[in-house]
Amino acid sequence: LQGRLDQAVDLYERSLDIDRDFAPAHNNLGLVLAAQGRTTAAIQHYQRAIELGPSDANYHVNLANAFMEQQDVEQAIMQYKKGLSIDSQNAHGHYNIALALDQLDRKNQAIHHYQQAISANPDYARAHHNLALILEATGEFEQAMQHFRHALRITPNMKETRLNMGMLLVRRGQFQDAIAELDGLVAMASKWEPGLRLLSWAVIHQPSPNGSDITRAVMLAQQAVELATTDKAMSLFNLADVYAAAGQIEASLDAARASQDAINESTPQILRGHIQQHITSLTEFPIQNPDIEKP
Repeated sequence: LQGRLDQAVDLYERSLDIDRDFAPAHNNLGLVLAAQGRTTAAIQHYQRAIELGPSDANYHVNLANAFMEQQDVEQAIMQYKKGLSIDSQNAHGHYNIALALDQLDRKNQAIHHYQQAISANPDYARAHHNLALILEATGEFEQAMQHFRHALRITPNMKETRLNMGMLLVRRGQFQDAIAELDGLVAMASKWEPGLRLLSWAVIHQPSPNGSDITRAVMLAQQAVELATTDKAMSLFNLADVYAAAGQIEASLDAARASQDAINESTPQILRGHIQQHITSLTEFPIQNPDIEKP
């Protein structure tokens, strides 16, 4: 791939040697440079393309994307707006400015632009997914569910969408629906740790799980731990929670301590607190089996 990108750079540079004022060549060279990770050089060519062809919305969107790559979100938003003022039906422009606005926690504006992206392209699955996430965060659960389902109708194999829909169903107490959705996810991606982890949690925490449910939840949580790489502490803590819910207190404590040992610099503070609280609750206030009455 790198060799092809180098050839493309050479081709566009030769084109510009012939005509330094050919805006499409500057834009296309910018795209290739961006693909190589040479963002600063890409920005220079996008800017030159805009100077030569200011009415092309894609030039502004490409420049905005490059600013996003440099974490210059405000500059990116400015360019997205310029592009959208030229072409209000640019679905990618609406989608990308929504991403930028969401980064700045401007959720209402982000919602508007995701809706505009969908209006321009009703089959924009990723726009439906991201819009659903924001709607869920703002408490619009029914609308969120509609957009999750719409995304899956367009692209049924979107793992993250199935996972987030399962999480939303769990939050709403719809455990059977959540388990059915997550079963479908695990059938599709049997080696994906987040899906196994959430399914194990839903199975053990559903109202009145039976013996086979408990056995299955433990097995799923153990499989998730085996597959975990970067999120080992989270997966081990989930196993500790499942063991505790199953009444296997010693196993829960062992898993919680292993989770604590797996903490690294990327482990969220809230998870660290939960792990410590779990260990403390099991060591200072141990759960004991009730005495069995003898005849």
